[in-house]
Amino acid sequence: MPWVHIGRAMWSDLGQRLRERLGAKRLLVPSVRRAGPAKIAVKRVAHTFRNEVVALKDVDIDVHHGEFVCLLGPSGCGKSTLLYALAGLMTPSGGHITVDGEEVSGPGPDRVLMFQEAALFPWQTVLQNCTFPLRARGLSRREADGRAREFIYLVQLSGFEDLLPHQLSGGMRMRVSLARALALDPSVLLMDEPFGALDAQTRSQMHELLQSIWMRDRKTVVFVTHNVREALVLGDRVIVMAGRPGRVLQDLEVRIPRPRDPDDEDIVALSRRIRDALGRAQAASSETPPPLAKEPRDETADPVPARIPDRSPPPVGAGL
Repeated sequence: MPWVHIGRAMWSDLGQRLRERLGAKRLLVPSVRRAGPAKIAVKRVAHTFRNEVVALKDVDIDVHHGEFVCLLGPSGCGKSTLLYALAGLMTPSGGHITVDGEEVSGPGPDRVLMFQEAALFPWQTVLQNCTFPLRARGLSRREADGRAREFIYLVQLSGFEDLLPHQLSGGMRMRVSLARALALDPSVLLMDEPFGALDAQTRSQMHELLQSIWMRDRKTVVFVTHNVREALVLGDRVIVMAGRPGRVLQDLEVRIPRPRDPDDEDIVALSRRIRDALGRAQAASSETPPPLAKEPRDETADPVPARIPDRSPPPVGAGL
């Protein structure tokens, strides 16, 4: 169909513009495929919900050990759906996801998911929230207590161990959630826009904290965001996803030295260019008319916005 060719040409043109404009200082360049087996391999993953909303289509992503990868895209492009599939909380309708060569068939202790909310038990203290999943893993009370205190200190919350969640600020609650996730020592940390509800100053502080922790431990992280500057501050790679159905538009390597400041002129300039390019692509995409109602459903057309599965995730994380 001619519209399919127009769509392909549009995305190709966008990719070329990104390569030319963002690669000028060689700070943001197309990612080069690395040798060796990937820690996480996403192969031709697709997902269609029961209401026939196409959330993902032919997604191919390789994440290697120790990489910090940001999934960037507009709301409804399937970022969180893909993250839930990585966590094993849902099974995609097509394709395969493997971690260390093993097919993902459900939640596992090697993966922990941080949600958009802190998801703390309101009746438990900071320390109890951090020791609960450790005790569930079989650690003794003494071992769990010592490990929890180590990571509470790491997220700069020493002295707050005996407070309840309602006595903490939003940023402090997210730090407790981060300490709990790190204390479980997963090989893969999955983060679903954990700082989206924070004010700008607190979000910047969390960016600094997360960068320092990642530089120390080099865990494999997949971080979902729709904030371009956040992706550039945190990610080794930024995978730009096109909206509805979600698919990979560009896989870009960020070459800005760490630690990174969100107000750095290079990050500000690069984020503006990415937003402009995506805005042009969105405008061009909206001009493409959908197929006639009597024609067979075409997954390249824009469906209604995708939704996250209705079931609420468990409050502690996917690793339990």
